[in-house]
Amino acid sequence: DFKHSKAFSRQMMEVDWARLMEKDKFPVLIMREYKYAKRVTLDEPSMQKIIFEKLLVHYDMMVSIFDYYVHAANEATPFLMDMDTFHQFLDNHAIPVDHSASYCQTVHCENVFVQCNIQSPSNVPLSRMANDPHALMRFEFLEACLRLSFLRFGRGRNPPDEAIDIFFRDILLPSLETLPIVSRDPFRVTRLYTGRVDKVFNKYKLPLKAIFERYCLPLPEVGKVKTMSMAGWRAFIEDTKLIDEPYFSIEQA
Repeated sequence: DFKHSKAFSRQMMEVDWARLMEKDKFPVLIMREYKYAKRVTLDEPSMQKIIFEKLLVHYDMMVSIFDYYVHAANEATPFLMDMDTFHQFLDNHAIPVDHSASYCQTVHCENVFVQCNIQSPSNVPLSRMANDPHALMRFEFLEACLRLSFLRFGRGRNPPDEAIDIFFRDILLPSLETLPIVSRDPFRVTRLYTGRVDKVFNKYKLPLKAIFERYCLPLPEVGKVKTMSMAGWRAFIEDTKLIDEPYFSIEQA
Protein backbone atom coordinates (compact mmCIF):
# COMPACT_ATOMS: atom_id res chain seq x y z
CA ASP A 1 0.00 0.00 0.00
CA PHE A 2 1.09 3.61 -0.48
CA LYS A 3 0.13 7.19 0.20
CA HIS A 4 -3.25 8.08 -1.26
CA SER A 5 -2.19 11.30 -2.99
CA LYS A 6 -4.35 13.61 -5.10
CA ALA A 7 -2.54 12.35 -8.19
CA PHE A 8 -3.38 8.75 -7.28
CA SER A 9 -7.04 9.68 -6.65
CA ARG A 10 -7.17 11.22 -10.10
CA GLN A 11 -5.69 8.08 -11.65
CA MET A 12 -8.31 5.93 -9.91
CA MET A 13 -11.04 8.30 -11.06
CA GLU A 14 -9.76 8.21 -14.63
CA VAL A 15 -9.91 4.40 -14.62
CA ASP A 16 -13.48 4.39 -13.26
CA TRP A 17 -14.53 7.14 -15.66
CA ALA A 18 -13.13 5.27 -18.67
CA ARG A 19 -15.17 2.22 -17.69
CA LEU A 20 -18.28 4.35 -17.37
CA MET A 21 -17.74 5.98 -20.74
CA GLU A 22 -17.70 2.52 -22.32
CA LYS A 23 -21.32 2.12 -21.28
CA ASP A 24 -23.77 3.18 -24.00
CA LYS A 25 -26.20 4.86 -21.60
CA PHE A 26 -23.71 6.88 -19.56
CA PRO A 27 -22.96 9.71 -22.01
CA VAL A 28 -26.72 9.87 -22.70
CA LEU A 29 -27.36 10.31 -18.97
CA ILE A 30 -25.11 13.39 -18.84
CA MET A 31 -26.58 14.89 -22.03
CA ARG A 32 -30.14 14.36 -20.79
CA GLU A 33 -29.43 16.08 -17.47
CA TYR A 34 -28.03 19.13 -19.25
CA LYS A 35 -31.19 19.22 -21.40
CA TYR A 36 -33.29 19.22 -18.22
CA ALA A 37 -31.24 22.17 -16.99
CA LYS A 38 -31.58 23.91 -20.39
CA ARG A 39 -27.80 24.13 -20.77
CA VAL A 40 -27.42 22.40 -24.12
CA THR A 41 -25.28 25.24 -25.50
CA LEU A 42 -22.26 23.26 -24.27
CA ASP A 43 -20.87 20.56 -26.52
CA GLU A 44 -20.87 16.98 -25.26
CA PRO A 45 -17.14 16.77 -24.39
CA SER A 46 -17.46 19.98 -22.34
CA MET A 47 -20.42 18.56 -20.42
CA GLN A 48 -18.51 15.37 -19.68
CA LYS A 49 -15.42 17.28 -18.55
CA ILE A 50 -17.48 19.39 -16.11
CA ILE A 51 -19.08 16.28 -14.59
CA PHE A 52 -15.72 14.48 -14.39
CA GLU A 53 -14.04 17.37 -12.55
CA LYS A 54 -16.99 17.79 -10.19
CA LEU A 55 -17.04 14.09 -9.30
CA LEU A 56 -13.28 14.18 -8.81
CA VAL A 57 -13.75 16.79 -6.04
CA HIS A 58 -15.86 14.28 -4.11
CA TYR A 59 -14.15 11.09 -5.30
CA ASP A 60 -12.21 10.29 -2.10
CA MET A 61 -15.43 10.57 -0.08
CA MET A 62 -17.20 8.23 -2.47
CA VAL A 63 -14.38 5.65 -2.31
CA SER A 64 -14.33 5.77 1.51
CA ILE A 65 -18.09 5.18 1.64
CA PHE A 66 -17.89 2.32 -0.86
CA ASP A 67 -14.98 0.68 0.95
CA TYR A 68 -16.73 0.93 4.30
CA TYR A 69 -19.98 -0.69 3.17
CA VAL A 70 -18.51 -3.48 1.05
CA HIS A 71 -15.91 -4.49 3.65
CA ALA A 72 -18.45 -4.43 6.46
CA ALA A 73 -21.04 -6.47 4.55
CA ASN A 74 -19.17 -8.73 2.10
CA GLU A 75 -16.37 -10.59 3.80
CA ALA A 76 -15.95 -13.03 0.93
CA THR A 77 -16.04 -10.43 -1.88
CA PRO A 78 -15.00 -7.06 -0.41
CA PHE A 79 -15.10 -5.29 -3.79
CA LEU A 80 -18.80 -5.67 -4.61
CA MET A 81 -21.91 -4.00 -3.21
CA ASP A 82 -25.05 -6.14 -3.36
CA MET A 83 -28.63 -4.85 -3.23
CA ASP A 84 -28.99 -5.37 0.53
CA THR A 85 -25.85 -3.33 1.19
CA PHE A 86 -27.03 -0.67 -1.28
CA HIS A 87 -30.31 -0.46 0.68
CA GLN A 88 -28.31 0.00 3.88
CA PHE A 89 -26.38 2.83 2.22
CA LEU A 90 -29.64 4.47 1.11
CA ASP A 91 -31.23 4.18 4.55
CA ASN A 92 -28.20 5.31 6.56
CA HIS A 93 -27.88 8.48 4.50
CA ALA A 94 -31.65 9.10 4.19
CA ILE A 95 -31.43 9.35 0.40
CA PRO A 96 -34.95 8.27 -0.66
CA VAL A 97 -37.76 10.81 -0.23
CA ASP A 98 -40.92 8.74 -0.19
CA HIS A 99 -43.81 11.04 -1.01
CA SER A 100 -45.94 11.12 -4.15
CA ALA A 101 -44.26 14.20 -5.69
CA SER A 102 -40.71 12.95 -5.18
CA TYR A 103 -38.44 11.99 -8.05
CA CYS A 104 -36.27 10.07 -5.56
CA GLN A 105 -38.51 7.49 -3.91
CA THR A 106 -37.15 4.14 -2.77
CA VAL A 107 -38.34 2.46 -5.96
CA HIS A 108 -36.44 5.02 -8.04
CA CYS A 109 -33.28 4.36 -6.02
CA GLU A 110 -33.69 0.63 -6.57
CA ASN A 111 -33.96 1.32 -10.30
CA VAL A 112 -30.63 3.13 -10.09
CA PHE A 113 -29.03 -0.08 -8.81
CA VAL A 114 -30.45 -1.97 -11.79
CA GLN A 115 -29.47 0.71 -14.31
CA CYS A 116 -25.88 0.77 -13.09
CA ASN A 117 -25.66 -3.01 -13.49
CA ILE A 118 -26.75 -3.04 -17.13
CA GLN A 119 -24.01 -4.73 -19.12
CA SER A 120 -22.48 -3.25 -22.27
CA PRO A 121 -22.63 -5.01 -25.65
CA SER A 122 -20.26 -7.90 -26.25
CA ASN A 123 -17.94 -5.84 -28.46
CA VAL A 124 -17.16 -3.40 -25.65
CA PRO A 125 -14.07 -4.12 -23.48
CA LEU A 126 -16.06 -3.51 -20.27
CA SER A 127 -18.19 -6.60 -20.89
CA ARG A 128 -15.09 -8.80 -20.79
CA MET A 129 -14.38 -7.79 -17.20
CA ALA A 130 -15.43 -10.11 -14.38
CA ASN A 131 -18.48 -8.06 -13.45
CA ASP A 132 -21.20 -9.50 -11.22
CA PRO A 133 -24.58 -8.54 -12.75
CA HIS A 134 -26.16 -8.50 -9.28
CA ALA A 135 -23.69 -6.22 -7.48
CA LEU A 136 -21.99 -2.87 -7.95
CA MET A 137 -18.27 -2.52 -8.54
CA ARG A 138 -16.60 0.76 -7.54
CA PHE A 139 -17.08 2.45 -10.90
CA GLU A 140 -20.74 1.43 -10.91
CA PHE A 141 -21.19 2.86 -7.41
CA LEU A 142 -19.74 6.12 -8.74
CA GLU A 143 -22.41 6.06 -11.44
CA ALA A 144 -25.04 5.30 -8.80
CA CYS A 145 -24.02 8.36 -6.77
CA LEU A 146 -24.23 10.48 -9.92
CA ARG A 147 -27.69 9.15 -10.79
CA LEU A 148 -28.90 9.64 -7.21
CA SER A 149 -27.66 13.24 -7.18
CA PHE A 150 -29.59 13.91 -10.39
CA LEU A 151 -32.71 12.20 -9.04
CA ARG A 152 -32.65 14.08 -5.77
CA PHE A 153 -31.48 17.53 -6.86
CA GLY A 154 -31.30 17.61 -10.67
CA ARG A 155 -33.86 17.21 -13.45
CA GLY A 156 -33.94 20.96 -14.06
CA ARG A 157 -34.13 22.00 -10.41
CA ASN A 158 -30.36 22.62 -10.26
CA PRO A 159 -27.58 22.55 -12.86
CA PRO A 160 -25.96 19.08 -13.04
CA ASP A 161 -22.68 20.13 -11.40
CA GLU A 162 -24.52 21.89 -8.57
CA ALA A 163 -26.76 18.83 -8.03
CA ILE A 164 -23.61 16.75 -7.47
CA ASP A 165 -22.25 19.26 -4.95
CA ILE A 166 -25.53 19.39 -3.02
CA PHE A 167 -25.80 15.59 -2.88
CA PHE A 168 -22.31 15.05 -1.49
CA ARG A 169 -22.25 18.15 0.74
CA ASP A 170 -25.76 18.04 2.21
CA ILE A 171 -26.64 14.33 2.10
CA LEU A 172 -23.47 12.23 2.34
CA LEU A 173 -21.00 14.44 4.20
CA PRO A 174 -23.08 15.11 7.37
CA SER A 175 -23.86 11.42 7.89
CA LEU A 176 -20.23 10.37 7.49
CA GLU A 177 -19.69 11.31 11.14
CA THR A 178 -21.75 8.26 12.13
CA LEU A 179 -19.50 5.87 10.17
CA PRO A 180 -16.11 4.62 11.42
CA ILE A 181 -14.25 5.93 8.36
CA VAL A 182 -10.64 6.82 9.12
CA SER A 183 -8.20 8.55 6.78
CA ARG A 184 -5.29 6.21 6.01
CA ASP A 185 -2.69 8.82 5.14
CA PRO A 186 -1.82 10.41 8.53
CA PHE A 187 -0.73 7.02 9.91
CA ARG A 188 1.17 6.20 6.73
CA VAL A 189 3.06 9.50 6.66
CA THR A 190 3.90 9.83 10.36
CA ARG A 191 4.44 6.21 11.44
CA LEU A 192 4.52 3.68 8.58
CA TYR A 193 6.74 5.08 5.83
CA THR A 194 9.89 5.61 7.88
CA GLY A 195 13.38 4.16 7.67
CA ARG A 196 13.07 2.37 11.02
CA VAL A 197 9.83 0.65 10.05
CA ASP A 198 11.25 -0.32 6.66
CA LYS A 199 14.27 -1.89 8.36
CA VAL A 200 12.09 -4.00 10.69
CA PHE A 201 9.70 -5.05 7.92
CA ASN A 202 12.57 -6.15 5.69
CA LYS A 203 14.00 -8.20 8.55
CA TYR A 204 10.73 -10.13 8.92
CA LYS A 205 9.61 -9.99 5.29
CA LEU A 206 9.40 -13.76 4.70
CA PRO A 207 7.40 -14.67 7.84
CA LEU A 208 5.10 -11.67 7.28
CA LYS A 209 4.46 -12.85 3.72
CA ALA A 210 3.73 -16.38 4.97
CA ILE A 211 1.27 -15.06 7.58
CA PHE A 212 -0.49 -12.93 4.97
CA GLU A 213 -0.87 -15.86 2.59
CA ARG A 214 -2.15 -18.05 5.41
CA TYR A 215 -5.07 -15.72 6.11
CA CYS A 216 -6.06 -14.62 2.61
CA LEU A 217 -7.75 -16.32 -0.30
CA PRO A 218 -7.65 -15.93 -4.10
CA LEU A 219 -10.34 -13.64 -5.44
CA PRO A 220 -12.59 -15.51 -7.88
CA GLU A 221 -12.85 -12.47 -10.19
CA VAL A 222 -9.09 -12.01 -10.58
CA GLY A 223 -7.77 -15.57 -10.44
CA LYS A 224 -4.63 -16.19 -8.41
CA VAL A 225 -4.27 -12.69 -6.92
CA LYS A 226 -4.76 -12.89 -3.15
CA THR A 227 -6.29 -10.41 -0.74
CA MET A 228 -7.15 -10.54 2.95
CA SER A 229 -10.88 -10.22 3.61
CA MET A 230 -12.43 -8.99 6.84
CA ALA A 231 -12.99 -12.62 7.85
CA GLY A 232 -9.30 -13.41 7.31
CA TRP A 233 -8.27 -10.31 9.28
CA ARG A 234 -10.52 -11.32 12.20
CA ALA A 235 -9.11 -14.84 12.17
CA PHE A 236 -5.58 -13.42 12.26
CA ILE A 237 -6.46 -11.13 15.18
CA GLU A 238 -8.07 -13.96 17.14
CA ASP A 239 -5.34 -16.54 16.46
CA THR A 240 -2.57 -14.16 17.48
CA LYS A 241 -4.51 -12.97 20.58
CA LEU A 242 -3.77 -9.33 19.79
CA ILE A 243 -6.89 -8.05 21.53
CA ASP A 244 -6.02 -6.57 24.91
CA GLU A 245 -9.06 -4.85 26.41
CA PRO A 246 -9.40 -1.98 27.16
CA TYR A 247 -6.17 -0.92 25.45
CA PHE A 248 -6.85 -2.54 22.07
CA SER A 249 -10.41 -3.62 21.27
CA ILE A 250 -11.87 -5.73 18.46
CA GLU A 251 -13.54 -2.58 17.12
CA GLN A 252 -10.16 -0.85 16.86
CA ALA A 253 -8.70 -3.91 15.15
